[in-house]
Amino acid sequence: MLSFQGQHFGIITKHEKELIIGPLLQQTFGATFERIDFDTDTLGTFSGEVERPADQRTTAMLKVQHAQQKGIDFYIASEGAFYPHPEVPFLTVNTELLVCYAAQADYTITAISNSFDVTAAQIEVNDWDAVATFAAKIGFPAQGVILHNHHLTVNERMIIKDATTWDALALACKQLLATNERITVMADLRAMRNPKRSAHIAAVAANLIERMQQHCTRCQYPGFGISNA
Repeated sequence: MLSFQGQHFGIITKHEKELIIGPLLQQTFGATFERIDFDTDTLGTFSGEVERPADQRTTAMLKVQHAQQKGIDFYIASEGAFYPHPEVPFLTVNTELLVCYAAQADYTITAISNSFDVTAAQIEVNDWDAVATFAAKIGFPAQGVILHNHHLTVNERMIIKDATTWDALALACKQLLATNERITVMADLRAMRNPKRSAHIAAVAANLIERMQQHCTRCQYPGFGISNA
């Protein structure tokens, strides 16, 4: 029977998700874990530079495929999405999907969840005061802010993601407004810069771990449970 007790996990992430998922694996299974550094931005970015190549589950499994050269027995990968609710368009939905892949058994357990408690706003602005007002409203600096001028030509485009202080944000605003009179300011949707998304990932990770402990009464494999799609 497939067991996770005392095993070693590779958590595939660029955006510090090992800090969310790893401790839960330790607490539940007495497991160890390591972060597998992989540039997941090559498989899509929330800020629009790179389109995601496939659906969430397929993209999560692409991350696993890239990481398997590490030779670890167990991998954790995730993929998030933000989109308007199909029936209530002014509501934004955050869907988080996590997979646990057992390499030797070639077996995958999946957990997925939707949340409406999101920070995912964006606006166009033309001065620092508007940027500062928006940033304060969404909870900067704990909640990250991204600035960009995507409406210019490809060669003129700039994007600044990692301003973590008010001074750095003001400088980023100044740099971008020097390229065009209007810029876009948006909530950072990356896990380490979005507290509400981090909390959602933690909840889905807890659900994944619960599934990892639930076994089918017929085949005895873990992952038994009802999906929340």
